[in-house]
Amino acid sequence: MFVLILQQQRGLWLDEAWSIWLSGHDIALPRIIRERWITDVHPPLFSAYAWTLEPLLGGSVGAMRLVNLGGLPLAALTALQAWRRGIDRDFLMLFAVMVAASPFFILYAAEFRSYFLQLLFAACLIAQLRMAHAGRASWPTLGFTALLLVNLHYMGSLIGLILIGAEAVCLVFAGPGPGGSGTAVHHECHDSSFGECPLGDADGDQPGFGQ
Repeated sequence: MFVLILQQQRGLWLDEAWSIWLSGHDIALPRIIRERWITDVHPPLFSAYAWTLEPLLGGSVGAMRLVNLGGLPLAALTALQAWRRGIDRDFLMLFAVMVAASPFFILYAAEFRSYFLQLLFAACLIAQLRMAHAGRASWPTLGFTALLLVNLHYMGSLIGLILIGAEAVCLVFAGPGPGGSGTAVHHECHDSSFGECPLGDADGDQPGFGQ
């Protein structure tokens, strides 16, 4: 509710005017693809997504900011999968609070740009990789999340590839789940900046907070 109020109260940010232009229906779709999306420096996925919703939302900046809500079903699905598959719930709760309380997460939720969805999908990918590390991955969801993230924005591409690469290294040397080989490398991954939260032991071996 707070985000919805913030979306309607904020004025226009300069970059949002660019998003409005990229998602407009003032010319035919072939010309939009050729003259706008291809010439833009970022992948066209977000522009195509916003263009699809523009007739439904009406095209105003305040209305188009609602496109950010489209990422919430994937976040809910990821959280449900992680919870049901027994991933460390202390981690899930702390991670969710840290993401939701991030000033950038709140700020970008009220902007008609791809930044909020990048942060949201990156958080989903971290949770999906945590499941993969525990040997309980939902590979279709993980693949879909990674595909969305790397095609939204080039910064999202970098973040996604780094996360996937870090987990791949841990899986190769340590193996999934408890009891994997390469214990030393496993602990090295666990102590790394990426491994500390998303890629560490996800099997519940460690005591929870306050234990």
